[in-house]
Amino acid sequence: MSTITTTLNSLAQTTNHPSGSESAQLKTATDAWTTIQGSFCDNGQVINSDETSVRSNFEALSKMNSNLTTLRPNVQNQAVPDRLRNNLQTLLSNLVIKFKEQVLDKYFAAFFPNQTIKEQGVSTLVDDAFVDGITAGGLAAFVKGPDYQTYNNRFQQTQTALANANNSEGGLEYFKWLDISGVITQSMAEAQQVADSLHGEGFNKALVMGMGGSSQFPKVINDTFPQGGLGNNFKMEVMDGTDSASLKSKFNSLQIQANETKQRNNKTAFLIISKSGGTFEVKHVVQSILDHLTELHHGDKEAALKQFAEQAVFVTEPGTGTLRKLADSIQSKTGTRPKVVEHPDRVGGRFSFLTAVGMLPAALKGLKLDQFKAGSQAAIDEFFAKKDIGNSEVGKLALLDTLAARSGKFDAKFVASYTDRLAQAGRVKEQLAGESNSKGDEAKNNGVDALAIINTTGPLFQHSTIEGVGRNDKHRLVFEQVISKKDHDDMVHSNHDLPELEDVARTSLHQETITKLALPLAAHLRDNRKNPVVTTIMDDINEYNIGYLLMRDMLTTVVQAGLQDNIEDNSAQQYQTIPVNFVELGKEIPRTIRNNVQRSVYQDGVEAFKTGKNELTPESVRNFALSA
Repeated sequence: MSTITTTLNSLAQTTNHPSGSESAQLKTATDAWTTIQGSFCDNGQVINSDETSVRSNFEALSKMNSNLTTLRPNVQNQAVPDRLRNNLQTLLSNLVIKFKEQVLDKYFAAFFPNQTIKEQGVSTLVDDAFVDGITAGGLAAFVKGPDYQTYNNRFQQTQTALANANNSEGGLEYFKWLDISGVITQSMAEAQQVADSLHGEGFNKALVMGMGGSSQFPKVINDTFPQGGLGNNFKMEVMDGTDSASLKSKFNSLQIQANETKQRNNKTAFLIISKSGGTFEVKHVVQSILDHLTELHHGDKEAALKQFAEQAVFVTEPGTGTLRKLADSIQSKTGTRPKVVEHPDRVGGRFSFLTAVGMLPAALKGLKLDQFKAGSQAAIDEFFAKKDIGNSEVGKLALLDTLAARSGKFDAKFVASYTDRLAQAGRVKEQLAGESNSKGDEAKNNGVDALAIINTTGPLFQHSTIEGVGRNDKHRLVFEQVISKKDHDDMVHSNHDLPELEDVARTSLHQETITKLALPLAAHLRDNRKNPVVTTIMDDINEYNIGYLLMRDMLTTVVQAGLQDNIEDNSAQQYQTIPVNFVELGKEIPRTIRNNVQRSVYQDGVEAFKTGKNELTPESVRNFALSA
């Protein structure tokens, strides 16, 4: 078995070392390891000493790790073979990660003394007193109260409804995202096939355009995995709005050129994602891409359209939607049809992570689609396995939000991610709550009682928003923190003998952020302010855990709707459609109103032009503003 010591010895015995930098770096590493190896296990996997005794040596270990990153073999005499250097780098990196993970485990164990944190995967930690301040005595007292059984029965009815969601008869609409082995697997396979085809054609960049869920999930992929898979250098920009300056900056970032399709490895895929294809934002961006290409072709619109046809990929629903018609029109004009990838029917946009909406960008980035699926399946399996709401992660989260919203004491849930890579996953949670549980029949006022989700990053939150919310007794909040135990890019600071920086020397930035910012704030809110605190801990940021996290949040959103479906009169039917289905109606109503109002404003504008008046009527302006 390779160890750090044996690898260093092998490097030292490999041919004759020149007197250059490789020899000096290797000697530095060997000398450092001789000094500090008593504090660490030689296989690079575990630590055999506690934090205090190894802290002084950790800086030297980090320097070894950093030093060897720049170590390169001498091409002429192979002074330091790549194989040995890479092996040593892996051992040292594992050791650094394991050390920081072990230290964080101690902090988590102290903060959550009665809860188990998974060694691998995602842990959702909700203290048993999480409803203290909402219901006196917390969860233990609530379980004994009269309302618990009502909520528990509705939770079980919701489970049954979701288990039968994909039945041909009596099933729920827009829930095909739960059909992992069928619809989802098929969509994933198509996404991988299209990605492989694009890679084979030399595409190494993509501009992704969508609105709502159609852009949120590609942004999760791009932000969470900026480097892509192993050996993948695919560059991606995601556009989720119509801001011209932002769009132009993405064009420049991708360095789009005329006639890219004639080049081997400098091609940009224009990935347009829209279920219907008819939203004005999507149309505007497609038009903007065509305008940009026309400019690159010096005004030649035919050449621009031809290039777009060769580089465009449409993800849209089956049928005769706008994007499919657009593909037909482009083909009739250029002889080339853009690639069309089918978005599964009856999968809502904000629940479409595992379809081509999320998985095509993931495949383009070289990520493991099977791991996204496995993590999502694990969340589904755990959800259906727990029949009591008090023992279910999803059940507890949905119940907490419902009770907090109905108590009248809490208005919002702050979701703080303590790494920028997880911030976009928080935005998905924000959109899930806003677009699902806020919808309903306005006349009957039967939307779901839910907290407003406010997504932020941890340090920013603590230095700004917390000043106005966390310390003011008039504003009560539910706090959710999302933490990864590992940060592969994290380095340990060295000591520069500067008194002003002494307190952060020999420390890990990632570790210090969690132990000095995240956990202390959560402890203050939980213990002193009596705010409910939820903590999500990931052992690592990888495809499996992201799949689990997003599926957990999607299920929580739906279950919260299910908990409140006719719960007041206790008359819910076992297979009653969950209120989240009002979403599609909720989208159609404002769309119709907006079209009518815009027509009214247009007519007012024509009349104003004819009469010489330069302003619209106050009523039409007000209506137009309300419809925006």
